Amino acid sequence: MQDDCVVRDRPPVPAARASTEARRSLSDAPRPTPASPGPGDLELPAVPDVVLEHRPGEDRRDLIVVCSPSRRFILYRYAFPGDALFVSDLKGFYYLAVARKLARELVRFIDRGGYERVLFLGTSKGGFGALLLTRLCARLRPDRTFRALAFSPQVRLHPLNADLYFPSYRRLRRVARTRFAMRAALRLHGDVSRVADASNVHATVVYATDNPTDLAEANRLGGRNLRKVPIAGTSHGSILYFTLQGRPESYVRGRIARIYARAKRRGQDHDQDLFASRPKDPEQFLREIMLAPSYLPTLEGLLQEALAAAPRPLSAGERMAASVRRLAQIAGGACRGFSRERQVRGHPAGGRPARAKNSSTGPIPKS
Repeated sequence: MQDDCVVRDRPPVPAARASTEARRSLSDAPRPTPASPGPGDLELPAVPDVVLEHRPGEDRRDLIVVCSPSRRFILYRYAFPGDALFVSDLKGFYYLAVARKLARELVRFIDRGGYERVLFLGTSKGGFGALLLTRLCARLRPDRTFRALAFSPQVRLHPLNADLYFPSYRRLRRVARTRFAMRAALRLHGDVSRVADASNVHATVVYATDNPTDLAEANRLGGRNLRKVPIAGTSHGSILYFTLQGRPESYVRGRIARIYARAKRRGQDHDQDLFASRPKDPEQFLREIMLAPSYLPTLEGLLQEALAAAPRPLSAGERMAASVRRLAQIAGGACRGFSRERQVRGHPAGGRPARAKNSSTGPIPKS
């Protein structure tokens, strides 16, 4: 894995040191060829450990920043109404380690492109990244509106969230216990529950009501400029209810089979969260998609609604309350979380935890 920014003309591929079996299994997925860049295309931001690709659309006034939950780009073949900027966090750390630099570079990219409307889109931990980048960009440019569309996002990463069972979250907590920079980023940016408090932000969040984790995370969200779109279903991959809507059963069955097959693969772009969050019964997943109510909007409809959403200005009292919540979040998050984990693991809150046998691979105990 490279430490420098990688700008590629296709989704990231596994490193050469991957095993022969992993490379053979990963080669089954076709690699789409992106559209050729035009003469007026912008120079992509340079951010370490981030893969970016810009694809022009029909309406060059709009920009959709697509935050992937894994090394592979999501919605890569989808025809977005405006320009699309695909983003992938190579480290898989919920965009926390690169958030501040990436937000600054994205604001410069948006200004140079002269975009009128900007939407951050993401799923799962990419949804967390979309909400986080929306908030940071809105703080950097308070004179313009930023919008987010997140499907089943993780909302609170710090303090310790016992509702999150994803392997990437356990890995993030392990790394944060030993790396100061990651620990600081987690404490500062690990909670996006109040992203919709800002007067220049509008967030739309889609979640499955029958998925306990999705429901718990959605209930953490609040704010005046927030729209929640609950759907009946058990899958953490709530975006699939929209991308597969209205398709023939044979097509949906084939897509589900490929999703389950991809979840079992191994390699550097293997998404362990996808494997852990897939419904146990693919037939139930198929029935949920085929029986989805017809009144659900299409993905294109969701995009248009999210792009057109206008945040309501906050009153003076609401702005003060939002500032107090932010200060309390920063102060409280700095004092809680990791000391709490050390106590759970049998160490004093202020002491340095001893390195237990196999502690680097074991799960974090729930409090």
